[in-house]
Amino acid sequence: MIVIDEAHCISHWGKDFRPAYLECVWLKEEFPKIPILALTASATQRVQNDIVQLMQINDAQVIKSSLKRSNIAYMVYKTEDKWRYLEQILHKNTGSSIVYVRSRKSTVEMAEYLNTKGLTATYFHGGLTTEQKSLKMQMWMLGDVQVMVATNAFGMGIDKPDVRTVIHWDIPPTLEDYFQEAGRAGRDGKKAFAVMLYNDYQYQSTQKKFLLHQTDVPFLKLLYAKLNAYFQIAYGEGEEIVHHFQFSDFCMRYKLNPQQVANGLALLEAQSVLTFNQSYFSKATVHFLVSGNQVIDYLKNNPKYKDLVFFFLRNYPGIHDQPMVVNLEKVTVKMNLSADKIENDLIQLQKEEIIAYRGENNDAEITFHFPRRDDALIYSIAKNVKAYNQMKEMLFKQMLRFLDDDKKCKSQQLLAYFGEENTQPCGICSVCVVNKQAKTNINLVKSDILALLQQKAMSSQDLIFALEYQQTIVLEALNILLSMNEIRLNEFNEYLLDERKS
Repeated sequence: MIVIDEAHCISHWGKDFRPAYLECVWLKEEFPKIPILALTASATQRVQNDIVQLMQINDAQVIKSSLKRSNIAYMVYKTEDKWRYLEQILHKNTGSSIVYVRSRKSTVEMAEYLNTKGLTATYFHGGLTTEQKSLKMQMWMLGDVQVMVATNAFGMGIDKPDVRTVIHWDIPPTLEDYFQEAGRAGRDGKKAFAVMLYNDYQYQSTQKKFLLHQTDVPFLKLLYAKLNAYFQIAYGEGEEIVHHFQFSDFCMRYKLNPQQVANGLALLEAQSVLTFNQSYFSKATVHFLVSGNQVIDYLKNNPKYKDLVFFFLRNYPGIHDQPMVVNLEKVTVKMNLSADKIENDLIQLQKEEIIAYRGENNDAEITFHFPRRDDALIYSIAKNVKAYNQMKEMLFKQMLRFLDDDKKCKSQQLLAYFGEENTQPCGICSVCVVNKQAKTNINLVKSDILALLQQKAMSSQDLIFALEYQQTIVLEALNILLSMNEIRLNEFNEYLLDERKS
């Protein structure tokens, strides 16, 4: 038997289409009597049909099970105060959690923020070393930290059964991405939450970025030419040679938009022109350039660097003689300082010519799969570029429709997207909860508000989150209670019982 994994890559309509996968049809031609098994966990009906057609499996038997996850509550919240919602969700649901963001920088910043709010968090992205990834994974798997803030690099092979909450901080590019990442919650069968947080600004800016950064043939010609210039590749050469690629340096040198470059590289990779490996990593090094006595003299006038300098001198013997590889993450833990603080201090010490410092490099590698052919190569894939852009736009619009539709059960929407029609409402998603609350007695809401305010003063957002009623119902009940002088607002815009009422 011939087994093809991730078979959705065969389809032009799959989110991870790879032209190289089309070569799999050769297997059918070369071994016509050997059965072929094509496996995928994220194929719409259109993708399934495409796989069968492209692989020329006329008598294909399609075996599929339902994608329904009855224990996952798909909650989509449109809120202008995402940070408050994020904190409240993680404090209320104290089990293992994942927060997905779209950039490496955001993973670090959000993890640091959550750690200041009484939560335990670490971060994960493709630029970390294998050792760093393993350490952070172990911390989260063992429950030493509650929250893993991660890019979509975190996911492959993750099988932690007791994840209670998966939160999407940014809008994913496709429903396949969202469904796959949300599905990492509740694998033990117990109730879990898949939460999407967004606001009007994010919705509009995501749309603008998508349209602005779509990659056309003229830009691909420019990008391909600049890549060849950057690596100094002669015409007719460069095939299967690996190049270290400093992404930010490349964008700055040629004054190119980083997001557009990233999209262009993704498209060139999808067309098998090159491989863009973002996991390249080189460690930081520190080398003291002055003698021990000179260091002491310097610290007399600059005592704020004393602890950092002595840390390196104590822990890295020979650092005066040669550049020493240093683990900045361990330094931050040992010294209880932020990564940015240590980085800035090292840069300043280098400016003062006390040390030579080379920062961590977590950019990328690029491998070209064809000799340099300039415009001829780009024109050869031009037809595919148009189809690729159309497919990406269609998938993105499906994602936005999922956010916009607040009438139909979220679970039903997802299942329908993957070809499962005539399913029943889940009863636990954000839409189903609102539909239930539409029948809620306003007097019950008022009673619940008064019960909470007997304990402490609370803002409207705190009440909405604590009560889990629809926002409009809570606000209506608050207005009634205010008009009846049952409650009042204090100087912090919090509601409390009106003790002045006679």
